[in-house]
Amino acid sequence: KDSDWKSSVVMQIDHFAEEPGTFQIEVNSKLPLDSVVSAHPAFPNLASLEVKEVDVTHLGSEGYNLPFGAIASKQSDIEVVRGDGEARIDWPDLDDPFSRETRIQTFKELPDDTLLIGRQGLQGFYLHAEGKVDAGACLSLEVRADDVTTFLGFAVDLCDVDGANQFLRLALLEGDGVGPPPEEGNGTTRKQLAWVHTGFQNPMHVKVIRDPVDLAKFTVAYRPDNREVWSEAFTRADLAEATTGFTGAVSAGGSMSSMESYRIALLSNLTIETCAASCGELEAQLYCGQVVTPCDTIVDCPATCGHGDCHYGKCLQCDNVTLTPEQQTWECGEVQQDCVMANGDVLREFIPVGQARPTEHYVCEDHKWFCPKPSKWALMAEEGKECGFVDTDCGPVDLFDCPFGICVNNRCECTPADFPDTHNCGWQSDGCGTNVTFGSLFGHCTEGARCFDNMCCTPKTRADFPDLECGEASDGCGGVIKAMNGGGPFLTARADEDHGWVYKTSYRYSNDGWAGFVFEMKETTLVGHLGRAVIGEFQDTLDVALFNQDREELGRVTIGPGIPVDEQLYAYAALDDAVELQIGRRYMLLLRLKHGMSEDFIRYNQGEAPSDSKIAEYKGGATSFWRDDVPNPMSSWLSSWIGVGLANFKVFSPECPGDQHCSAEGKCLAAE
Repeated sequence: KDSDWKSSVVMQIDHFAEEPGTFQIEVNSKLPLDSVVSAHPAFPNLASLEVKEVDVTHLGSEGYNLPFGAIASKQSDIEVVRGDGEARIDWPDLDDPFSRETRIQTFKELPDDTLLIGRQGLQGFYLHAEGKVDAGACLSLEVRADDVTTFLGFAVDLCDVDGANQFLRLALLEGDGVGPPPEEGNGTTRKQLAWVHTGFQNPMHVKVIRDPVDLAKFTVAYRPDNREVWSEAFTRADLAEATTGFTGAVSAGGSMSSMESYRIALLSNLTIETCAASCGELEAQLYCGQVVTPCDTIVDCPATCGHGDCHYGKCLQCDNVTLTPEQQTWECGEVQQDCVMANGDVLREFIPVGQARPTEHYVCEDHKWFCPKPSKWALMAEEGKECGFVDTDCGPVDLFDCPFGICVNNRCECTPADFPDTHNCGWQSDGCGTNVTFGSLFGHCTEGARCFDNMCCTPKTRADFPDLECGEASDGCGGVIKAMNGGGPFLTARADEDHGWVYKTSYRYSNDGWAGFVFEMKETTLVGHLGRAVIGEFQDTLDVALFNQDREELGRVTIGPGIPVDEQLYAYAALDDAVELQIGRRYMLLLRLKHGMSEDFIRYNQGEAPSDSKIAEYKGGATSFWRDDVPNPMSSWLSSWIGVGLANFKVFSPECPGDQHCSAEGKCLAAE
């Protein structure tokens, strides 16, 4: 059953590299057979290798977990502007640097314009949130006028229809903004101006920007998932209708609405940042240097401050810090200090103490200046230095050895080899890491030719050496032609010799079958004759066939009464063409057993059969009595009891027969 074979396994290997180099991982899988009958393994549906790099130099105190912390220089001034108590609001944990979600959950119906989480009194600003919302609810970024006259505000709604479809809507807020109690809508209605279908994309990033210089100019954009490019969903005409050219102060932030209870909206990374239009307000300088605002505008301010000192683009008045005796001994470090801007904002800053950094390569560790030597990897990646020796400000660094060529000015240089135009096949390294392929056939030769010394060569054949009686001769293309005299059999004992326990029987199966043995070659040679055992009276005409390890038939002979039987009780017939058996490969010699045959055959012969071990290694018997297909020579079910005394084969030999010897000209000569 399929369920019997369904499983998975995950294996983890840890390797710690002390230096650059090659690390080899080999994974072997022993696969079970689907069944004894088919003898085929089932390959896994998926095999994957995942490599994870871990910097063991900077491990935290708890292994792979690095300690993180957060220090806030200014408390967030995002608050509930409207609708406090109308829904449950869970704020991010200020002590957790990865806590970023403002979670809103309804416990009753929550109409539009009931809730607003944000800031008031804004001129130019940047408003952004990464939103997720339940089906049947809407998440909104709203902009509302602080002083309601003819303009109330507008909203960008992200609504989920059914859990599979979302749309983004631009709506104009209309009404007096006061009206009846919140549960009846807060006196505000929404006029849809435009919308776009976004599909089901969670999370969805939405941002609203108000230009600090042109306060009537708004930009609305969205970005599904975590894609890099923002899309401006609505036209300038739609935004102009939504904003009506209003330039007064506004409140901005995130909201939620739902006609059902227990719906959730997540506002991740809810950000509301003001954007400066000038260097100060009320003639007090707030900013210094070139200031890039969150709205992507640039304000050029004086480098120095009339009030306090310039810290990270802000003019701050900081109280003098009294260092402790221990801090007075520091070479480097920072101390915490509260500073005040001219508009009254209080910022927590970190003031450097100690000596100035000696060079840009120094880092502060444990309040002491330390100069870490750059790694050879950093020098290669950042400065292109590959090899040799580099003397840095922090000490000498030995770089890599060049894999090819020589090192010149810390760069590996290599001149690739030139090859003759006569090369038209094969491959060679150019000595500089590139493998050069020769010829128009991608390194290969036409059929019948062989690549020898990178040139296509047509080898001579046995027919070119009609007088070669022994030994071997060169084929002109790097190979040899061996003389082939009749050799001896592979199995050297009589077919019916008892090796422990012999059992003879008639073939009683209702269909034809195969029986024989598997062997693995120890040298490459040619087979010229196949034979079968004749136990008792020679009565049946049967086939003997030779197969390779892929169960492809290589040759077959038919042997019946009239063919001589030798002293080992084998009758042989010559193959039409000699078959080459290659070293290291498995082959199978099988006797074709027929339903209704008269002769007995040896079903079992326990024990190791004597054989010519120089030629091949006997691997075991193979049968398929109950079916017509050929057995599998690569199976692990080969039996040492079966196959002996059924069939045999003879190989050709380059040796001279008897006591003759081979001359240098390849002639068999009588012994002197």
